[in-house]
Amino acid sequence: MYNGGRMSLEEFLNREYEKDLLTKVYIKKNNKKSSYKSLRNAKSDYPLINVSVSKLNDTFKICVGARPQRAVVASGASKFLSSNTLTEENIDKACQMAVDELSFGSNMRASKEYRYAMAKVLIKRAIMEVI
Repeated sequence: MYNGGRMSLEEFLNREYEKDLLTKVYIKKNNKKSSYKSLRNAKSDYPLINVSVSKLNDTFKICVGARPQRAVVASGASKFLSSNTLTEENIDKACQMAVDELSFGSNMRASKEYRYAMAKVLIKRAIMEVI
């Protein structure tokens, strides 16, 4: 950040809104697998919901954005998925945990119920891509 300096993604997401410019993005090179999914009405439209799942070794991180609040990490679901065997049942449970621990909102693009349902589907698809 121009005024805020270098910070982690978690710091950036958890800080209060402040006008600043993003000047560089640093990405560590490692063997992390990741998947990004979004749902849009049209290819050039703003997304209704965004989902990202990453896996480094046996540690998962599930992030959901465009809810329409800021993107957040579903920490409970991420920890559950990281500490249990990857069965169909556990993946479904992690998806349910992720949408239950997050709040969804409505706006002119989509209702909170629709975002809730679609986030669950996108999270499962993203998890299946990284395992």
